[in-house]
Amino acid sequence: MNNYLNQVQEQIKNLIQNYQDNPFNYLNEFDLHSELYQLLKPKIPTKKIHIKTELPNDDKIFSLVRAQYYLNTSLIDLAILEESKFLNEITEINGNPLYSEKIDIAIELKYQPFNVEQYGGFRADISKLEAFMQYDGNAIKTGVVMLFSQRSLDITKSYWIDFKQQEISLHGNKVNAIIVDRENTYLKII
Repeated sequence: MNNYLNQVQEQIKNLIQNYQDNPFNYLNEFDLHSELYQLLKPKIPTKKIHIKTELPNDDKIFSLVRAQYYLNTSLIDLAILEESKFLNEITEINGNPLYSEKIDIAIELKYQPFNVEQYGGFRADISKLEAFMQYDGNAIKTGVVMLFSQRSLDITKSYWIDFKQQEISLHGNKVNAIIVDRENTYLKII
């Protein structure tokens, strides 16, 4: 079970509401990344960890919320790391400090301005998270892939659930695909 799925869900709702209230405040994908990161960071507790390296051991404060997190050779836009790894007194690390640890919730964001098509990148992010969940030692427990569009979209309703922002419910152990335009929000569980 995902420890922080409810907190992530609430902050995604806040981001969607902010976007739909003022879509032109977002000029690129990184505006979305940074806002969601800032919304999530205070909601997910930090951990005090003791890292064993070649340097003298030190207690460090470490956030489970990571931006542009390396998992193997891929970057994940936003990651909430699996908490259990950081509950031991001494945390061993995988090669590079604190990279490629298991992820509780992985979030990928795409931004689609008026004149650029981003469905290909959106679908590629869905496939990337599915692969990590199914084939790469369950490196990710739950995925969220979001596409924010500046233009109104005509979504085929038979494949997508049409939600009003406050009704979105994320599903653990699945990839949750969300499309947001200036007025509507659509969800598909994969």
